[in-house]
Amino acid sequence: MAAAFEAIKTSRTARTVTVGCTTAFAQMWLMPRLGNFWRAHHDIVLHQVVSDRSQDLRRSEVDLRIRYGDGSWPEETAIRLFGDTIFPVASPDFARKHKVKEPAELVGLPLLEVISQERGWTEWEEWLSSVGAATRRIKTRRINNYVIAWQAAMDGQGIALGWQTLVGPMLEARKLVRLTKAELVPTDATYVTWSAHRPLSAEATVLRDWLMAEAKVA
Repeated sequence: MAAAFEAIKTSRTARTVTVGCTTAFAQMWLMPRLGNFWRAHHDIVLHQVVSDRSQDLRRSEVDLRIRYGDGSWPEETAIRLFGDTIFPVASPDFARKHKVKEPAELVGLPLLEVISQERGWTEWEEWLSSVGAATRRIKTRRINNYVIAWQAAMDGQGIALGWQTLVGPMLEARKLVRLTKAELVPTDATYVTWSAHRPLSAEATVLRDWLMAEAKVA
């Protein structure tokens, strides 16, 4: 009975905040940094909602959302965290077998196409056009999960588009390498957002400010 009473009292007094983000962002950017947050704010309980469906992140219990786009979402307040750079990546073994130097040489090779429900997501045709390469005869394998696309690229199954802030650790570990020097700097960026109709709690404000600070040093 004493243990049950203590659990109820703790649940009522705990300072909690919930953040929502995609699988790729959670795995490659947020999780490696969360230890810093917990050490600095051990009195705040942080919950996570991880989903690649934006509607899942708009549930009422989600205080803050990490979103990629133009920063304009209905009924959302948004603060820009960081921009990005997009370029082709593949496994070191794939790169050795296919000596790609120019973007035009990517055409005809197996391209891993990530299909996203989020508007503004850059796909192969847009990227190739932006760097002046023809888009005829491209061979794409469509995948609806960015993390799976990375894994396929690391396994030598093809070439994926890499967002620098997310694939950076895999490049450093030589699990992936860049193909060509060509890159696209999109106008879209990564934002932290919250409901425009509900003020942030003190805990959510702490997390928002921490995310902004981490983004500056990323």
